[in-house]
Amino acid sequence: MTESLPERPAKQSAQGKRRTVIRVSQRLTLAGAVMAIASMVKMTNGLSGIASLFTAWVLLPFALAFLALAMRPSSLVGVLAVLSSSLFAVLVYFDLLAPRAHLSSTAGLAFLFIPLWQTAWCVCGIAIALGVNYRRNLRLVTTTKIPSGPTL
Repeated sequence: MTESLPERPAKQSAQGKRRTVIRVSQRLTLAGAVMAIASMVKMTNGLSGIASLFTAWVLLPFALAFLALAMRPSSLVGVLAVLSSSLFAVLVYFDLLAPRAHLSSTAGLAFLFIPLWQTAWCVCGIAIALGVNYRRNLRLVTTTKIPSGPTL
């Protein structure tokens, strides 16, 4: 009797890997937004401190990152730039949430400068992703051969 070998799972395609990276990036971005809100609640000693436009400023880079990832960029460099900006913010906000964190008067500056740097990095990632897509589309247009011949 011949026993059949178990089938190996097919290797994940490049498209599948890219989708996985995008999903992980989206989840990390969402976790970063939750950690930012939790850090703000901790710093203000309650929920009353987060009902302001300052909260919108803190959440702006996460919304930008989520929007950039929702566009399904084809550039892995752009996705990694957005991912790294969210990861940077998650690490900073996690440090603010840590029980061992010594909250000083300058700890609040994290809510001013981290979104600024994160927004700048997200915009760079989006620009890279859009630039790569534009160049790729331009290359496809310029390399397409137009048939020549008599026209009727």
